[in-house]
Formats: sequence, C-alpha cells, structure tokens
Amino acid sequence: MEDGTENTQGTLSQQKRVRAVIEGKWTLEDPRAWEFFRISDELFNYLQPGYAAPAEFVAETPAEFLNGNIGYAYAGVWRVSTVSRYPNLPFTWGTVYYPKPDQAFSEYATDHYNPDTGANPGTCEMVDLAISSTATDDPDKVAAAVDFAMYLTTPSSNETWCQYQTVPCTEPGTSFEEIVGDDEEKRMQMYGFFNPARDGKYVGRGVMSPVQWLPGGTTELNRRFTEFHEGNMTKDEFIASMMGDIILNAKDQCKHNLEVGVPGWEFCEELDLD
Repeated sequence: MEDGTENTQGTLSQQKRVRAVIEGKWTLEDPRAWEFFRISDELFNYLQPGYAAPAEFVAETPAEFLNGNIGYAYAGVWRVSTVSRYPNLPFTWGTVYYPKPDQAFSEYATDHYNPDTGANPGTCEMVDLAISSTATDDPDKVAAAVDFAMYLTTPSSNETWCQYQTVPCTEPGTSFEEIVGDDEEKRMQMYGFFNPARDGKYVGRGVMSPVQWLPGGTTELNRRFTEFHEGNMTKDEFIASMMGDIILNAKDQCKHNLEVGVPGWEFCEELDLD
C-alpha cells in the first residue's frame, strides 16, 4: 500500500494507518494484531497485586525503579539524564537492548529487533517540530512559532542542549568505542543504545498505534485491557469496543484533514466516512 509516505526508518505514516483501519486492513480480528494482547494477557499473570494502580513517574521514569524496588524499566536516551542525576540512587545501572522475539515466544516472530532503524540509534535523536493548525488564524503566533523552530535548529541551540545531556552529543554514525573510550561506567550505561549492531532490517514502527485512538487515549486502553484480563470482558467484547472507537477516530481524522485541506489526505475522498 505505497502512498508516498514511506521512509527508510520503517515508520508507518498516519495516513497509511488511517487508511488501513478504514479499509479493514488493520483490525484486531487479525491474529497478528491480536498477538500483542494475547501475549500481554499472558505476561500480566506474572504481575503482583496492585498492578493496575497509577504509576508514579519522575520525568517519565518509574519512581519504583529509581527507588530500587523493581529490577528494570524501559528507557529511551531522553531518560538517561533523569537516572544519572537522581539523588542517592541506590544501585549501579546499565542498559541492554530488547532481545529478539523468537518462534518459541510467538509464532509471528520475525527474527528482527524492534524497532530496528538500520542505523546506530544512540548517536542521534530526531524529533518532529510541528506548528498546530490552530495557530494559523493569528499571523503573530505563526511568526513566533517559526522563529522558535528556527532557533531550536541552530548550531548554538544544539550546543546549549548538548551541555546538559548525559548522553554525549556526537555526529551520526560515531562508533560506540569512540564515544565511551576507556570510561567503563559510561560503557555499561550506554551499551544498550548501541548494541547489538543493526542489520538494516526493521519491523514496521507504529503498526499498533491505532490501539490508542480511543476517547481517553492510553488511559482508556489500559482500563479496557485490565477489564479483559480480569475476565470482565470477553475477547469478542474487547475487540468490538476497541474497533468501534478506532474506526470512528480514523474517519474523524480523514474528515478533519479534508476539511482543512491538509496535503496528503486526498485519499480520504475515496473512502466511506459515514
């Protein structure tokens, strides 16, 4: 389903996801998509009582991890500064990369790392800078937003950013050995962001993003899944409740983007949005 939104990182575009949902090509009835919830349901059996309670975070990092009460936590490079600077951290920490799912874990395993961008993910951090369409009614707001975006992308701004980062700022492609040198502590802490080396293959990124297209977002997703896991909803009831809202959300995205004339959404004119 090529539509001009493909990229080398393998990230699925919002247009592609919306179209797939509306056309019925993305559905939780597909066993490959349901596998995410099947495995989650199985793994939840190992959680301790109280798992559904809201977690406490410090700059997106679980407080229970920082306090030494749990053994590991998912972390992107943006969380390293929090961990490294947390006062009186009661443990020595390091990072490892997620292992490959294999056939013993899931019949749908692809033998690829996920996500796998085909390049060293530790030497750069890419963030989209977007200006909301709600600002277009006020020329002064648009001008201010453009000025701010230009500042954020200047070399001087990068220097300001880099001086506060625990993860060193390096040129894309800089090797792990060049970055850590003889610093064994840094080697242990940065290892998971650079190893193992990528093989250029990838699992499509963002494939499961539509599960968050609910009123209430991830909070509502967590509530419904908890209801399913605890036996208060059947699989069919869970899927029906999810797909109803996901399809409605996808159609609303099409309608909105057609209404405001966003380029790249013309395909919505060919879809049934009623």
